[in-house]
Amino acid sequence: MSILETIDRAGKISEAITLADAIGAHFPVRSLSIHTGCNVSGTSKVLSTGIATVRGKLNLSHQNIVTTATADCSLCVPLDWPQTPPALRCTASWIRRPDDPTVRADWHVNQDNSLCYVLDREWYDCLADIQPKKPHLIIQCAAFYCVNNARWLLYRHLEGYRRRLKHWPAKEWICWSHSIAGLRAYLAQRNRHSNK
Repeated sequence: MSILETIDRAGKISEAITLADAIGAHFPVRSLSIHTGCNVSGTSKVLSTGIATVRGKLNLSHQNIVTTATADCSLCVPLDWPQTPPALRCTASWIRRPDDPTVRADWHVNQDNSLCYVLDREWYDCLADIQPKKPHLIIQCAAFYCVNNARWLLYRHLEGYRRRLKHWPAKEWICWSHSIAGLRAYLAQRNRHSNK
């Protein structure tokens, strides 16, 4: 690795740690671990590749929902965080983890037990839209966007548990479809808005 590549990597590591710290500011009680160049294990069968992980109890208040409910969760920030959102994991017993892969996907639970709270492309586009306008705010915006979306999803899992829902109520809790269908729907919506 050349000296310039080493400096570039050090800068990216520093930004990832700074983002994890900014995400942690949304947790009343948290811990931050730094793990450059290795996999991180938090609970059994949980592995994420990332630079820094913030863990703690996250209050689930968001948008117009005010609650005292919290979730034990972690967000692991990858080196390429401007393209890839932090991996969200939650150990709460009320997280819906059905055995049926289709129903599991409906609850936005990935095969590795991480939770899908934002499309990768949506994350990338949001940050890319902010970067040229307010580059000094990119870390704070990324942290807020990450935490707000995580709260939205976690709160719906909690409500699903409380209401004993087996299936995600798609008409009530509108969200993107899975995989390619979700990406296509997101891109179509983005194109419609950009053509206005």
